[in-house]
Amino acid sequence: MGAIEVFVSQRARKRKLALIAAGAVAVAVVLVAVVCLAVRIPRHGSHGRHEGNDALRSGEVVCRQTEYEAECLAAMNATLPEGSDKLGDGSKALIRVLVYSLSVAKNLMNMTSLELTTLANSNQTSDDPVYIAASECTVGLDEAVDRMDTAIDLVMEGKLFDALEELNMVATLNTDCAESLYRLNDTSKLPGSINTAINLAMNLVNAMKLTDIATVTSSLTAFGPTNRRLAMRRLLAESQGRIDYVVAKDGSGQFDTVQAALNKVPLRPEREEGKPRGCRRVVIHVKAGRYVEKAAVNKNSCPVTLIGDGKTNTVISWNDTIQTVRDGKPVGTWGSYTFWARGDGFIGVKIGVENTAGIDKFQAVALLAQGRKIVFIDSGFSAFQDTLYARAGSQYYTKCTIKGTVDMIFGNAAAVFDSCNVTVRPKNGQTTVTAQGRTDENQRTGFVFHSCRIDAERLLNGTSVTFLATNQYMVVYLGRPWRPYARVVYIGCYLGTISPEGYLKWALTDDHKTAEYYEYKCYGPGANRSDRVGWSHTLSAKEAEEYTVENFLESGGKNPWVESRVARWWG
Repeated sequence: MGAIEVFVSQRARKRKLALIAAGAVAVAVVLVAVVCLAVRIPRHGSHGRHEGNDALRSGEVVCRQTEYEAECLAAMNATLPEGSDKLGDGSKALIRVLVYSLSVAKNLMNMTSLELTTLANSNQTSDDPVYIAASECTVGLDEAVDRMDTAIDLVMEGKLFDALEELNMVATLNTDCAESLYRLNDTSKLPGSINTAINLAMNLVNAMKLTDIATVTSSLTAFGPTNRRLAMRRLLAESQGRIDYVVAKDGSGQFDTVQAALNKVPLRPEREEGKPRGCRRVVIHVKAGRYVEKAAVNKNSCPVTLIGDGKTNTVISWNDTIQTVRDGKPVGTWGSYTFWARGDGFIGVKIGVENTAGIDKFQAVALLAQGRKIVFIDSGFSAFQDTLYARAGSQYYTKCTIKGTVDMIFGNAAAVFDSCNVTVRPKNGQTTVTAQGRTDENQRTGFVFHSCRIDAERLLNGTSVTFLATNQYMVVYLGRPWRPYARVVYIGCYLGTISPEGYLKWALTDDHKTAEYYEYKCYGPGANRSDRVGWSHTLSAKEAEEYTVENFLESGGKNPWVESRVARWWG
């Protein structure tokens, strides 16, 4: 199966790579080099080999840090100033190469998306696997192309950490596309350019080891409180006391469905050179009630804040599953969502989201979260298998409740769950709290749980409360690796009735050998690590610092956004 097998094979993933197109390699390599220059990295660090700032100004030294030095140099040579045989000094030269490489990569993905659209249209029966795979893949690639455009804008604006986050999302969306195609037994119908586009995703994250130099080794420097307070004041001034739309079942609002209100949110303005693309946040109050509907935020919407009257009072409910057929084809796992928080900057407050398909209906997603700087506060998510799909981007959940059975929190976002209650519902056999999908060891993604309570559901049994997991038919694990470099961290969490082994292998793979499962200062009956699997680890205090909100989500406080979005809703 060629490059597809190389990249996504569930059963025989080999960490070998095919020969890479020059533009694809240079995308992340050059971006990381620019970041290194921008943050003035010290000469020695604990997260990888790198050269001093003077050396980084040389294209040869930048490319020397890659696995594909010749291809990297070829891409850099393509942007040499006319009549010159040198790349030039300083970050301006590297930015020039980066913008060129991003544009090449974007065009490759755009070409692939168009070819897959043509392929899907030529195989339009709902049971045709080529049609299903191509259709699923096109949705992700279209957004990946848009995010490449955004990454280019961010680079031009000097917002390099944000650009890196966009590229993480591009890589995840391409991985999902590749896995859709991998399910095909016959890949002979696939367009030739798909090989390049899939290899692009691997190489975007393959060079992220250098990003750690910029974001991890410097992450323990606290961000100035003045700047953090300024960011908070801006958001408060933007939405304090303002409600743009009201949704109510009783007719007392402008709309009686959540989707109708979301449809009124204006789109971000088109990009214009030299002008910001921002727009005003839209605040929607959803009054108490059970809203039986499937709802989604437009990916191009202005930022949205959705406020309910309590996570058990305002509930969005639907019952799609992986097998639900819509528009002639199964919706798949991601398409089974009840609510899709797709736009960047989305905030959900005191909202409940549930998928009521039932315990015997396989994958059925309640929340699909896909975007940068997404926040949920005091909200609830309930389903069975695959409750919360933290697909991609940066996400923060605080004071939330999450209920499910198998792989209840899954995906490849950089997500922090702070002071949340995670409850495993009753089910025969094995249950797993997480299925994290990190595809490369240098990707800055993973799930971090801070001060959460993780336990099996408790029910009244006569006059006493019993843990269902104490019965022989149910075993609770903290996670299993969905993809090769899964990363999950539990810090200061209460671990209730958890299997002593703690973690479970993914069947027929060796992904547990490269996965990262960490615990630090957890407590409760399930926190005893004496019988844990050998491939999980205890963090030191210093290592745990890498997984604070500031260091994991905010580039060591250099790119603050979490506190400004949370503070408005407390007090």
